[in-house]
Amino acid sequence: MDRFPLFRLPSVAVSEVMKKFHLFDLTILSMCSKKTQKWIKAFHPYRDDFEVGVWLCRDFNSVTITKQNKYLDYRITSNPIHTSHSAKFDNSVVPMSIETHERGYQMNLYFEDEFDGLKVVTEYFCWLFKKDIYSLNYNTSIDLDQAENVMDWVSKRQKRFHSLFADCGITSDDVAEYLFSKVNIGEDAYISLEELSETFEADFEFEGDSFTLYPCPCYDELVTMRGGFDIKRNDGKTATIAYYEEDEINEYDFRMIVWEFQEQ
Repeated sequence: MDRFPLFRLPSVAVSEVMKKFHLFDLTILSMCSKKTQKWIKAFHPYRDDFEVGVWLCRDFNSVTITKQNKYLDYRITSNPIHTSHSAKFDNSVVPMSIETHERGYQMNLYFEDEFDGLKVVTEYFCWLFKKDIYSLNYNTSIDLDQAENVMDWVSKRQKRFHSLFADCGITSDDVAEYLFSKVNIGEDAYISLEELSETFEADFEFEGDSFTLYPCPCYDELVTMRGGFDIKRNDGKTATIAYYEEDEINEYDFRMIVWEFQEQ
């Protein structure tokens, strides 16, 4: 059987072929050679809905790629992988196994150092698809060194990203204070922390679009809202409402916080 001369097609035809590739096929094809990398980088259409996410989880680190309803999960682990498959990231040949799930494909990648692996894989896909990191997600009980290492790396490679998600469970006051100090690097922020000390204090001002705090007795003393007006019920519970109008883009933003803390 003759081979199809894919690399000899005119540019317009190549662009149309590129649109038909599944996201999984594109990433696997990119690892075949330097030529396929340059081909994908040159002809893959730029998409606003293309997102690269970085995850720190309890048992692994992960880089996720989403495009419309397609989802890939590249999981980095320091546990040995018994497989005959490998993936090439720049000059690194990495053992890889592939799994399929209801949501999409999961690729397990072995690196001796999981943080180095996370950076290598993230930088590779950001370079390949010409996208910055879209979201940074902490989904484990992290220590301060982990939080600082990842945040410092991300903040050095780009000024901002869209979403900061921290669902860390039981953690220390030092980690909580550090996360609150970095909330403005994300346009949206979600933070859920448990069992902070009664003396915990954080001094920060959120300037993004959306900020969600998981209910905690101390959070009312951490959050302030600029502008708006208060509505108070007969039992003393208060809600602050703020309304903003974006004239340039003809959009309206309605924000409300219900304060659990009540004055005695």
